[in-house]
Amino acid sequence: MEWFIFFSFLLIILIIWWMKAVKIRTERLKQTLLEEAKSYTKKIFDAKALEPIQTRIILKNDEIAFLECKSTLLETRSVRYFQSGSVGFRLTKRIYLGSRSGTSQSQEELKHIDTGTITLTNKRLVFDGFSNGRNIQLSKLIAVDIFIDAIKVTTETRQKSLIFTVPNPLIWASTIRIIASVPDPLDLPFTEADSKLCFDIFSATTSC
Repeated sequence: MEWFIFFSFLLIILIIWWMKAVKIRTERLKQTLLEEAKSYTKKIFDAKALEPIQTRIILKNDEIAFLECKSTLLETRSVRYFQSGSVGFRLTKRIYLGSRSGTSQSQEELKHIDTGTITLTNKRLVFDGFSNGRNIQLSKLIAVDIFIDAIKVTTETRQKSLIFTVPNPLIWASTIRIIASVPDPLDLPFTEADSKLCFDIFSATTSC
């Protein structure tokens, strides 16, 4: 009994230590993402333009790429579970009299769809995976939400949101919003006040 109490107490201590370690790592990661996003945004405001990049996808007329990285696509999918039950009694080990019944329930779960490359242009958000692809027009975007390691994109053309893992969600979300809000990403009408507001938004986001 004493050994059981000792090991139970030790297990509780280890769980508390692990939770604190995870929290510290998460806060450090948030701070790193924030500093990267601030540096990236300052570069944009100083140049008053987004910096074009070379891309592996085929661009359309007047289309320019600005961000690209390896990514994983995740979507919510309905998963049905069956919970069985039985009514009756057992005569012997091999003979059972009665009936079986159960209920079926559906739950929404996040499912891994594919791994590939995600590219942001001035017109589209393109995911090119091994067996799946997604082509999202920025004009159809409703919202872009930020997670610690991914962005969630909601569009007019799909009932369910799409989730893409990216190295720095703050950079990707802010760049998408910039492109969607200006006529020309190569000529940004930003001021110092806009820069401060952007940094304040970053700080509030990373505190969530």
